[in-house]
Amino acid sequence: MNTDLSLKPNFLERSDKPLETEFLYGGTFDPVHNGHIAVINALVALDPEIRIRLIPCAIPALKKQPTASFSQRCQMLQLATASFSHCFIDKREACRQKASYTVETLQSIQQEVPSLVPVLVVGMDTLEGVMRWYQWEQLPHLCQFIVINRPGYDNHQAEKLLKLAGFEVEKNFAALKQRPAGSSFVLNMKENELSSTKIRYCLKINAALDSMLPESVIEYVEINRLYMSDKS
Repeated sequence: MNTDLSLKPNFLERSDKPLETEFLYGGTFDPVHNGHIAVINALVALDPEIRIRLIPCAIPALKKQPTASFSQRCQMLQLATASFSHCFIDKREACRQKASYTVETLQSIQQEVPSLVPVLVVGMDTLEGVMRWYQWEQLPHLCQFIVINRPGYDNHQAEKLLKLAGFEVEKNFAALKQRPAGSSFVLNMKENELSSTKIRYCLKINAALDSMLPESVIEYVEINRLYMSDKS
């Protein structure tokens, strides 16, 4: 694959069609939990007309391998987001026989939809490690960025990291829809201490999950006896 940015066409030259904005929200979703749902609700509140492309990671490059299979994680994600009409699941990363790289996923999507403005959604903890990503320098050429910030993290810290990664920081989300790539926005959310690691531990010790997982996902996990022998 050619990685020379000087040989890549400018995003604006890819299509004469009007630009269409789409949120891209990826993760292992192992399992999908109410923290993920809170992010989706925040995106809907930000702009209810924008579609949300959920991208389960097949083989993480920087994390341990998921406990549930790719198919199981997709089924849980489908159950959890059934009420969101603008959400859909993109399973393209399952086709790869190697680690899933965000840059390659973005390039693949843009080849399919040249007029798309992909707005990549990440948490502040992910942003802190973004310069460890494969070919991270290409990100400002390929997408817009939304960082989900939470109490305990200063917006200035997020903005500094975004600028170091090559993104311009906007104070108004609407500005991201006016250009195809290279802009960012910090979205503040209420504190949410949920994590998939914590939930897998709670499942292992049979702790109550009502406030952590959607009811449909709890039922799926119990029926399929997922995470019961997880020793992580």
